[in-house]
Amino acid sequence: MSIQAAPLTSTADQALWIDDTLSGLGVETAHVVGHSFGGASAASYAKQFPEKVRSLTLLEPVFTFGYPPARMLFWASVSTLPGLPTDWRDTALAKVGGVDDYDSDDAMATMISEGSEHFSAALPTPSPLSDDELAALVMPTYVAIAERDSLVGSEKAADRARQLADAEVLVFPDTTHSLPMQAKDRLNSELPEFWRGVEQG
Repeated sequence: MSIQAAPLTSTADQALWIDDTLSGLGVETAHVVGHSFGGASAASYAKQFPEKVRSLTLLEPVFTFGYPPARMLFWASVSTLPGLPTDWRDTALAKVGGVDDYDSDDAMATMISEGSEHFSAALPTPSPLSDDELAALVMPTYVAIAERDSLVGSEKAADRARQLADAEVLVFPDTTHSLPMQAKDRLNSELPEFWRGVEQG
């Protein structure tokens, strides 16, 4: 419930905002987690404040290891067009979410639809990390990438992620950009184990 006092004009500004938040909470180091654009924000934070990141978890992090595939970028763009007929928007959101039968009455679908229709993001699009920036991220990192309909780039993105110094890079079979929902049971098991291993290491 913080009050914004300055514009966030870049991913660097977002990283500063995250750092201000953690500092205000008295958190010296943290296990940082992000999905989708949140993954790009988490990676940006780790790049700028590596000494404060105990571990980094990136779940389908867009614009981190590369640009989204053109087909997925097209559908993501279509889903945010103003005035789009509902059935067209539902089709676009189904493509992005990787589902065959998009139920617009589902609670999660309603939230996504409302966000895409009524929220306008003013932040600039992040740029993928360079090879040097990837090499500089030396904290333990867990990377989860979807096998199909990935906004990250599937195996191509996984290959770039493997440039990280200390990374567990996993391509989750039969998942899409909605990987945290589709693989929640596996993530609920693997992530606490990953964090415990970092703390014990």
